Amino acid sequence: MDRKRVLTEGGMVLCLLMCLSSFALAAAPPSDEVSSAPSSDCTYSISPGSQSFSPRGGSGSISVTTQDNCLWTASPSAAWVTIDSTSSTSGSGTIAFSLSANPGTASRTADIAVAGQAFSVTQAGAPTQYPLTVKKTGNGQGAVTSNPAGTVFNEGTSVTLNAVSSIGSEFSGWSGACSGTSHTCSVRVNSATSVTASFSVKTFTISVSTPSNGIIYPPGPAKVAYGGKRTFQVIPLPGYRVSDVLVDKVSVGAVKSYTFQNVAADHVIQASFVQQ
Repeated sequence: MDRKRVLTEGGMVLCLLMCLSSFALAAAPPSDEVSSAPSSDCTYSISPGSQSFSPRGGSGSISVTTQDNCLWTASPSAAWVTIDSTSSTSGSGTIAFSLSANPGTASRTADIAVAGQAFSVTQAGAPTQYPLTVKKTGNGQGAVTSNPAGTVFNEGTSVTLNAVSSIGSEFSGWSGACSGTSHTCSVRVNSATSVTASFSVKTFTISVSTPSNGIIYPPGPAKVAYGGKRTFQVIPLPGYRVSDVLVDKVSVGAVKSYTFQNVAADHVIQASFVQQ
């Protein structure tokens, strides 16, 4: 009888404790902690997987795709690559980066480790450059233009030179890497290159028509530089006098001398004589 009572009372106590425990768990307030996904549950992908740049450098971006709360970082393997945005975050996002100019002639490569993935960066080397020296010679005046413009060019660049003479001068020809008398010359710069353009003062011819019964002195033809002058004496033989003097077939009268001033073209002088 006593044993049965003890078992009954023990069962009631055990039931009471279990009920109290269940009540306490149900009444407990919810926790504020947000659990992140276990690393084994995170998958990552990046896009694109690589990018190429010119020697001048530039900027780019990498898209990362992953689950929410999955942490990841970005770290470049070279000092000439800079991460411009945050280097660590969680969830999907974008990394911005930039490259400095490549001062060398050889190409270079680097990696950006993003979320455990390798993003490859390739940058071309600066091209080899050579000078193109253009000189002028001669007693004339002129200029030489180049297309493309400049004095230093990448190896293999084709440059077109154009010789332009000033008023009163004329282009005489090329020497050096160019030759001939054409005003235009093309040269390919594969090494240090030198070209010389020659300009000379333009000259004109004054022709003298040989008269009868007298002379024109000096006898022609006479060469006169642009802008120059030349005087001719008109001398009759004994017993004759000057009848008329023609310059370019236009009468200037029965003059005993004539001076061409500021010569800028060819001319002809002739004279006629009559007995006194």
